[in-house]
Amino acid sequence: MAGPKGAIQRWLGPKLLAWALRLIGLTGRSLWLGEEHLAALRSQGQNWIYCFWHRNVTQTAWALRGQGLAGLVSASEDGEMATRTIEALGNKTIRGSSSKGGARALLEMIRWVRSGKLAAITPDGPRGPALVLQAGAITLASKSGVPLVPFHMESTRQWVFHKSWDQHRLPKPFATKVMSFGAPIFVPPNLDEAQTEDWRCKVEGAMNQNLALVLARIQALTSCPKGTMDEPQYTDPDEATEALEAMMAEQKKRLDAAWGKLRAEGKPNVPLFPSAPTEDDDEPNP
Repeated sequence: MAGPKGAIQRWLGPKLLAWALRLIGLTGRSLWLGEEHLAALRSQGQNWIYCFWHRNVTQTAWALRGQGLAGLVSASEDGEMATRTIEALGNKTIRGSSSKGGARALLEMIRWVRSGKLAAITPDGPRGPALVLQAGAITLASKSGVPLVPFHMESTRQWVFHKSWDQHRLPKPFATKVMSFGAPIFVPPNLDEAQTEDWRCKVEGAMNQNLALVLARIQALTSCPKGTMDEPQYTDPDEATEALEAMMAEQKKRLDAAWGKLRAEGKPNVPLFPSAPTEDDDEPNP
């Protein structure tokens, strides 16, 4: 959009979005799963690369705010909006994608994480297919020696932009937000093409298992009577872990069946969990 009006919108839009995300974040509850994985890495003095699906990119800008990390963002015009929003929330960006400036951006990301700093990538962006990991994430982790940490976020009430290629999500006010960190994945160096593909599948599977874990918790929250999930249900960490693993195993059955069907049909961008609890009422225009 050209002219002074367009310039004002490009400047003001990200600031308003960052403000709205902060305001929504102050409402409702936030549940964090898998924080022990980050604690273990910190205790070893090890940095990491957050790895999350593109459908989470806007709300993750809020969830991971203020960490001084560098997010890999497309060099497109849409990426400019994301860049300004991310920077308004206390992080920085490195611009580039598979179609524009990708090699330069990859080298810059490698240098960034080798210096001991945090980073974030959306390995199915910027164009998809959704929930399919691109090999660039494996190259980054392999060449830098820095682990990938799967991250996923869903809310008990959220807007879902069904017309977007990634089924983008935004939490609604007063929703419970569930965020999960998966176990770190160290990708070995000097991979050949076949090994790269093998690791690509492993990381993609780990990310979708983490997604399934979050959906299991969302389903538990939305199926319980109001007030029964306000306090922790387990005081014993082992008992809590067993309960979560049981929910995850049930979700993984659905994930494996749905994912296998999608692969067979060649439709990896079809939503894996059509019955997952989302709200489409009052859906704003994307």
